[in-house]
Parts: sequence; C-alpha cells; structure tokens
Amino acid sequence: MSRRAPTDAAAPRPRPRARGIRVNPVVSLSIALFLGVLAVWGLALAAAGRPPTRAYLVAGVIGEVELVLQGAVAAALLVAGHDPASVGEFLGYLLVTVGLLPVALNRARAPEATRFDAAVVAVTAIAVAVAVLRLQSLW
Repeated sequence: MSRRAPTDAAAPRPRPRARGIRVNPVVSLSIALFLGVLAVWGLALAAAGRPPTRAYLVAGVIGEVELVLQGAVAAALLVAGHDPASVGEFLGYLLVTVGLLPVALNRARAPEATRFDAAVVAVTAIAVAVAVLRLQSLW
C-alpha cells in the first residue's frame, strides 16, 4: 500500500507571469539621459547665478510627461500580470519617479525663484534618473 502526501487545497496558487512584456530599457535609458541633461542645464544656471528660465521649466515638464507615461505603462503591465522580484520596492521607485520632479518644478516656477531653485531641480533630476534606472533593474 503506497502512501501519498496529502495536498493542501488551500495553498495559494502562484500568479501567472505575463510573458514577453516588460518596460523597454531603451526608453528608460533615454529618460535617464534626458534627466541628466536637465540636471547639467540646471547646474549651469545655478553656477551662472540665474533662476530657472521658462525654457528650463518647459523641459522639466516634458521630462515629467515622459515619467508619467512610463509609470502608466509599468502600472498597466503590473495589472496585466507581470510580477517584479520585489513589488513593494518597485512601487516605491515608481512613486518617486512620478512624484518627485513636480515638487521641485513647482517651487522653481515661483516668482521669487532664485538660482538655488535651479540647483534643486538639477539635484532632483539626478535623483529621479537614478530611480528610473533602478526601476528598470527591478523589472
């Protein structure tokens, strides 16, 4: 008489992984490079003693649009079933990439903006670029 181990019917089933879908690494790299250029521009403005210009703020908004689009794609892929190694960490980086730059841009567009506001946007752009690259590595 052979004995078989009982199976636990209440055990959770693993979530099926979505095959072949991922956040495009070329897009992530291009966003990180754009944010790097934005950072260098902001540091140049700060070094010259100038507050953020209108063109600089528009470039920041363009960067934020890129980040929101990437965040929407990542969120859609998560809903479709892709399961990164650490979902909590992934969501944290996703929130940072989408939410940090608007805070710095909001302060930089104030009428009393100074050269330090350009530097704050530059440092924020560097931090968000690192978060974008980390988000890609978690994917």
